[in-house]
Amino acid sequence: MNRILLIVLIVLALALIVFNITMVDMQDPLEGDSLVALIGIAAALCAIVLLLIYQTSRRIQKKLDGEYTQPGLAPYGRQGWLTTGNFSYPAGTPAPLPG
Repeated sequence: MNRILLIVLIVLALALIVFNITMVDMQDPLEGDSLVALIGIAAALCAIVLLLIYQTSRRIQKKLDGEYTQPGLAPYGRQGWLTTGNFSYPAGTPAPLPG
């Protein structure tokens, strides 16, 4: 999902929140169409949170991909060590099998 689509989806969710706020009857917010509007507001907020989590995970993934593809770095990280649990092994050394 590219960045423009992500921004468009967030703007649409914000527009839905604004629309649903106008539908809420402040005198009786938990009855009829007001309840539906409150549920719509909650759903749009959830959508925004999920989109922001997705955007953050993409940024982290890009940083990790960039770290391992920089010239001069070993495939296992900056020091060339493979870490398994509490133990570290030099790159190229097979890690022991669990169990």
